[in-house]
Amino acid sequence: MSGKLRDIRETASNAIEIIHEMGTPEVRSSLDKVKDTTREVRQIIEALSTPAMVKNIENFQQMTQNMDDAATRMENAVRQLKESGVLEEVKKTAESARHTMDSFGGMGGDGEMKELSKETLQAVKALIEELKLAVADSRKAGVIKAANDTAKEISALKETIT
Repeated sequence: MSGKLRDIRETASNAIEIIHEMGTPEVRSSLDKVKDTTREVRQIIEALSTPAMVKNIENFQQMTQNMDDAATRMENAVRQLKESGVLEEVKKTAESARHTMDSFGGMGGDGEMKELSKETLQAVKALIEELKLAVADSRKAGVIKAANDTAKEISALKETIT
């Protein structure tokens, strides 16, 4: 029985000590900070629960999905360009234009033809750079429109060359 009384006395003493410590300025300050943080979190949750914010969050999710889809389509377009051989044709055309320009330069040929060849080579180089940038942009941001425009330009150039 005396053991139980001692336990009860010790428990009561511990409870009094805890209550006393809860009244210290440090604990009060900590509890006030917790209360302030809880209030701010509640306000944030309420703000995020408004219909406008819910719609914004849904829009961000949709936008993210659209960007992922666009990146996938761009990667597929680039893969198809590679598989179709268009990129290889552009590369060969650039090499051919370079060789043609070099041969005109060696012959001292017509200045107008030489200038036209230079312009063609520069256009092909610009196209290659555009393709490289489009691929890099698609990986970063999923810019499908630029890929479509570039593909149209490649088709137009291919038709012009053939």
